[in-house]
Amino acid sequence: MIARQQGQSFQRDDLMYGYDRKRDDIDDDLGVLESLPTHAAREFVDWRPDQANEKPSGIHENRQELDDAEKRYLRAVIDKPGEMSSAYSKGARISARKALEIRKRLVGLGYIREHKVNTVGKGRPSIILEPMPQGIQKLEEES
Repeated sequence: MIARQQGQSFQRDDLMYGYDRKRDDIDDDLGVLESLPTHAAREFVDWRPDQANEKPSGIHENRQELDDAEKRYLRAVIDKPGEMSSAYSKGARISARKALEIRKRLVGLGYIREHKVNTVGKGRPSIILEPMPQGIQKLEEES
């Protein structure tokens, strides 16, 4: 079988040989990496393979205080409840990706509630946000 690439022809065996040769180069480079000294991170000192899906201790602990972006987002929800979630990222002056992270965190903390509403016949439902009393109280405490 012949494969054509940029006007040249190669036998299939040639392609396989080229792949194997590249693989050997990678293995040689790995030897250099394996010779480097390594130091275990403190977060993973007590790690076991059965903990693969658990968070390491000390990383992203469940903090209760809100950062500035989270406060702005929560303030936007409190000031204009019942809007689609996409409107709050603009009001809080944060990116859509960051707004999604913040929204999930605030829902998890019980500061806001999500309602999925079908606004049109087809497509994904819109997510409407409602501030919860805990969220209002938290924002008043931190202001």
